[in-house]
Amino acid sequence: MGYFAEHGHPVRTTISEMGSLVLAALLELNETQSGILYACFAIADDEGMLLLDLKDLRATLSWRGEHAKELRADYGNISPASLGAIQRRLLVMQEQEILINQSLCCFLMKPICCLKVCQKA
Repeated sequence: MGYFAEHGHPVRTTISEMGSLVLAALLELNETQSGILYACFAIADDEGMLLLDLKDLRATLSWRGEHAKELRADYGNISPASLGAIQRRLLVMQEQEILINQSLCCFLMKPICCLKVCQKA
């Protein structure tokens, strides 16, 4: 277990509560990818959907890609390459066994830019 897991403050939250800004920072997304993620959160908000976990977010991203033409006017363009990059980053988070079932366990020592995620022991 790392420094943050031993000395941090546990915070439990859903993906919706984290928001696109924090999640984009955790995933280390570029500006284009962050914009796509922001649009997915906006779609979820507009449709009254709660993103509880990564499974919900991945489903929303997939749906966004499948309906890109219809959504372009309201939420902007989406490139399959950027969508794929976001999906791969989410898969990496899941494969590293990060605690994201119904909530995300994070350890905060400093502002959001220093947000660290604990891994299962």
